[in-house]
Amino acid sequence: MAYSLQASGYANATGAEQVVPGQMVMFGFFVGGSAGFCLFREHGWGTWDRLRASNATPAALLVGFIAPWVVILTLFQLGLLLAGGAAAGLRLRGGSPVAELLVIVSYSFVIVTLVMLVSASLRTVNQVNAFQNVGAMAFAGLGGAFAPLAQLPGWARAIAPATPAYWAMQGHNAVFLEQGGLADVAKPAGVLLVVRRGFGEGVECCSSS
Repeated sequence: MAYSLQASGYANATGAEQVVPGQMVMFGFFVGGSAGFCLFREHGWGTWDRLRASNATPAALLVGFIAPWVVILTLFQLGLLLAGGAAAGLRLRGGSPVAELLVIVSYSFVIVTLVMLVSASLRTVNQVNAFQNVGAMAFAGLGGAFAPLAQLPGWARAIAPATPAYWAMQGHNAVFLEQGGLADVAKPAGVLLVVRRGFGEGVECCSSS
């Protein structure tokens, strides 16, 4: 992987700058997918119907359900980041830790909200499981988590920006490969948060129907 990054113009890259963030993006999708299973369990136990019958607004219910999963997914990514630093020698090398945290949190929000939207739209937990497994691999592959984006086929590069993984990897690359700060991750983090808002509105519509 080091040679791939060096061929893409990053002469001092070790390969960890691609591998560790790529694993964070891919496995983050699997962890975020667990929120969908929990939603189906809430329905199975009747908890969700009782909550909807309370005075809580749909928005409050969603925030209460999504927020813990965002924290879990954020901590999971931070754990992988620390493990990558210890095992693979990943270093910031001048990049901003605050900027990296912003990318991680933004990705956590969009993935959990996307899974919630899909879970609210599908009918069985097996369908959610299929979306989680296929979506994780497809989004990660198209988004540049497995290989530098420049080395993907032209058709893949063309549709990559439609995936959350692409914007997450753009943010990680800005920090680890380009030693960027908050201004450098503003666009990818902003896109992720805007997409999250769109997904959130979809979830609210589904949950209130």
